Amino acid sequence: MKRNLPAGLILPQASGIRLLMGSQPSAQWWINIVLRIGSESYSYVIEPTYPSRSIIEHVIPFEQFTTGGKHLTSAQEVLVDSLGLDTSVPDATLYLDRITTFRQERYASWLGFTSAQPHHNLFEPGERVWVKLAPGGTPPAGAKALRYEVQDFDEQVVSRGTARLDGSPAYSLDLTLKTHGYYELRAYWVDEGSKDLEGRSCILAEGSLPAGVATFSVLHEPSRRTSRDLSA
Repeated sequence: MKRNLPAGLILPQASGIRLLMGSQPSAQWWINIVLRIGSESYSYVIEPTYPSRSIIEHVIPFEQFTTGGKHLTSAQEVLVDSLGLDTSVPDATLYLDRITTFRQERYASWLGFTSAQPHHNLFEPGERVWVKLAPGGTPPAGAKALRYEVQDFDEQVVSRGTARLDGSPAYSLDLTLKTHGYYELRAYWVDEGSKDLEGRSCILAEGSLPAGVATFSVLHEPSRRTSRDLSA
């Protein structure tokens, strides 16, 4: 797919590209996103695993696009004249809901996210879902704990809790759930009375995910087949 962009469409205030995409059926995709300036192409590759029929947001800062080891600069962003997608996946259809630019806000504090399965945050059936949240920057005055919640594919909160701030470099959370599926984690600074101190989730953006959200998936347990002795 390739789309030409009119001059002036990308404003100097923009921080990067935002895409809303999904798949039917569920599949892991290889997607090369290409920004072109004349004959020069800058690319960025993502390998997302999409749940079936859900739209996932990706945000990619302009400086992550490269060509021959050279990064796209802030001066070049407004000169981008076309955008393209190269994709590869067996037996699935990619749904592209929209493509926009986004503007990145600057924050004084955040939470880094890692999981026990750091490559794709995919967990086997029955596996414990352990994650860590690591404070960074300077937390807001009055922050005494982290409040976290997990939402499922239908945006229903299926798990929540708090972790008291005690100066630890990271806080481990057991987010093990009984049902397979796609999940989103959000976390907030709270005061002594468990009141949110900021109007945002403070999880640091990783890869192409939007700021404030970390995701993980629990795989479906394969069905078991039984056999019958037909020789009798």
